[in-house]
Amino acid sequence: MSKKLDESKEIGRKVWESLLDQLAEVLGFFGAFMNSFKDVIRKHLLWAVVFGLIGAISFSGFYYSKPKVYRAQMTVSYNNLEKKIYADKIVKIDALVKSDNYKKLSELLNIPTNELENLISVESYNIHHETLTEDLSTEHIPFYIEVKVQEVAILDNLQEALVEYLNSSDYLLKRKDYLLAQNKAELDFLNKRMVVLDSLSKLILVDNNSISQQDAQKEIDFNKEILDLFAKIKVVNSNIHFNSNIEVLDGFVINNKPIGKSLKYFILLGFVIGLGFRMMVLFFSMKSVEE
Repeated sequence: MSKKLDESKEIGRKVWESLLDQLAEVLGFFGAFMNSFKDVIRKHLLWAVVFGLIGAISFSGFYYSKPKVYRAQMTVSYNNLEKKIYADKIVKIDALVKSDNYKKLSELLNIPTNELENLISVESYNIHHETLTEDLSTEHIPFYIEVKVQEVAILDNLQEALVEYLNSSDYLLKRKDYLLAQNKAELDFLNKRMVVLDSLSKLILVDNNSISQQDAQKEIDFNKEILDLFAKIKVVNSNIHFNSNIEVLDGFVINNKPIGKSLKYFILLGFVIGLGFRMMVLFFSMKSVEE
């Protein structure tokens, strides 16, 4: 029994010594690898940084040289027709922009062609930010007009021009003139009626030291009708002054940050590509030396 125990101990000792030898070999391998890696890093780090900086500077130059595109959005309301019709008119404008047909676009919007060349796109969305051409609902809910431009200075003229364009169909213009004439005629009638009621009311009070119950009721009725007329006059005046079909609720507000990737993104991308290019050069140079 003692002999077997001694043999087991001897076998265990040899196994342990073998494991220690293997561990020493592994540690030696990793030590040599790390020393070689450090030598490579020290030898090629400067060039890697140089190539990375060249890439970062190159891509930064590309960022500043490419045209910046800005997004702006306005909210409009409408009184007549359906939003699908306005969506189709906006699609027509966007198609002219995409085809670079600035001459026709200038005729429709009455904006110089050199300004329109800064226009990238014109699109429309409903309140759920769904494409307006697909919205067939009949509720008169405001919608959005979104533009992308390379020069924010054109936004004021563009806002006015787009509203005028949407309001400028023959049907809408005729309807606008008709409603304006109707409202003016109604306002004239209401004002004349107001004068008559005011005169009748004064007749009841003039030279009457005591007013009968019947006259008092007439006075109450006159005052009530005068108040009703006054409310109607305010509504008609509002219809006359706000006679446009398309009204801007919230005009174009520009975000000074251009759309797309930021400068930091281009710097990082350029640096990584520069490093990658240096690694490729190093790899092929080492391969040629081996051959």
